[in-house]
Amino acid sequence: MNYAYDRASKVYLADSNPHLVSFFNVVKALPDELIARIGDLTMAPMTATRYYQYRDLFNSEIPVLDQSAILFILNRYGYKGLYRCNKANKYNVPASPDLLAGKPVSIPDYATEIRKISQRLTTRLNCHSYLQSPLVPGALYYLDPPYHKAGQMYTKDKFNQARLASYCRHLDQIGAKFIQSNYDTPVIRRLYESYNMVSISTQTRIRSTKRVELLIHNF
Repeated sequence: MNYAYDRASKVYLADSNPHLVSFFNVVKALPDELIARIGDLTMAPMTATRYYQYRDLFNSEIPVLDQSAILFILNRYGYKGLYRCNKANKYNVPASPDLLAGKPVSIPDYATEIRKISQRLTTRLNCHSYLQSPLVPGALYYLDPPYHKAGQMYTKDKFNQARLASYCRHLDQIGAKFIQSNYDTPVIRRLYESYNMVSISTQTRIRSTKRVELLIHNF
């Protein structure tokens, strides 16, 4: 998708996670300010106690720049980079095992990566459901939903896979192309039995287990 993004004449990006959207919009518009704020917040060695203080702060009403910097920190020092919310829609990922064990944990050079991403982001991210995205015949849609049997881990609401399949059929009917990634399960294969599927073996970061994913497309 990086190849397609770099060569597309027009790109529309959207996600339903407001924290993720805010983070990348800050990366795009305020990379140096974000880098400086992350530096301020990580001057002292990270501990499990400090991690949970930042997590509580993240779940409160704070400026977007601070929220984005803390999200970056939580992602780097939290359990395997997971993003998860409870039923109250509060971020509840625990600290990494190394932090809990009192071991020193460092993060790589984030400034260079943030600046690289900022330069590549040529369009602002939009925050809404995929159902609200513009319908454009001839366009290419890449859909990366909460995976089947795993989606309930990340948000307070269970993701509706059948509704997504209906949306993909509608894209096909209007002459648009789509690519979707998902777990290879009987349910997903049945929902997309009339489309092309490619199996790919992957390893999850969460449990370090091997899983088979599907790339589903209509072209």
